[in-house]
Amino acid sequence: MAQERTLDVGELIEGRKPGAAQIGVALLLCTLMLLEGYDMQTLSFAAPAILQEWGVSRAEFGYVLTGHLLGYLVGAVFLTFLLQLAVIYIPALNPIFKTTPLTAQELAISLLLPAIVLVMVEFEKVFIRSGLLYAERPGAQRPVHAT
Repeated sequence: MAQERTLDVGELIEGRKPGAAQIGVALLLCTLMLLEGYDMQTLSFAAPAILQEWGVSRAEFGYVLTGHLLGYLVGAVFLTFLLQLAVIYIPALNPIFKTTPLTAQELAISLLLPAIVLVMVEFEKVFIRSGLLYAERPGAQRPVHAT
């Protein structure tokens, strides 16, 4: 009978000094964090001068700041999608991440099922707005919620 082995992950991590690769990755990530936030910080300091130069109000300039953050969101979603596809469909990455590419049929199913849910939720919204679903009955009292 095979002897069971246990591994104490905490001891494994704490018992070793970080190697050159781990220190390099940590420094790279710290540098990226510093550079990522630098443009937003610079924009907040430059905003008064930009407002005066462009002749816009602070409320109107809010769209610029919102667009800046929206760019982060779109970029993060797009890059996440591309990296997931890379991990799944680039053969060299399959053994590293232990992934198997989906067949065309599996991919179609995984795209079709969420689309069905999306369509059903939109139908529910139409029914709610038209009063066919969750309509209030005449004479019914709304529950009082504690504030």
